[in-house]
Amino acid sequence: VKFEKHLAREHFLWNYVYYSMYLNLKPRTNYTSTESYVRHLLDMNKVDFFPIKKALSLSDSLEENEFNRLNTAISDFTDQLSAFREQIHGQASALNQIAGQVTGACDEVNQLSSLIQDKY
Repeated sequence: VKFEKHLAREHFLWNYVYYSMYLNLKPRTNYTSTESYVRHLLDMNKVDFFPIKKALSLSDSLEENEFNRLNTAISDFTDQLSAFREQIHGQASALNQIAGQVTGACDEVNQLSSLIQDKY
């Protein structure tokens, strides 16, 4: 974010002047709690209510960065999960082949056993 845009959109200094004038014209008995707080700080020549180092664009970019980081992590996890599923599917296929071979071998053993029993 360019500093000029930041000043124009987020910290337009004239808005603070207007707000101070607004507080000067408004009766103190009608202040909200926020207005009372700001007026008190202004009376003490303090500017603690200014959002120093707290720009909306900075917050938005941090939230966007966090969103992008989480989105990337989810995408990576989904890819890993897909790869894991493929491995499991491959292993299941291999186990099915082995089971078929074992079943075939058992059938052959049973046939041989039957032949031997018939012969003796």
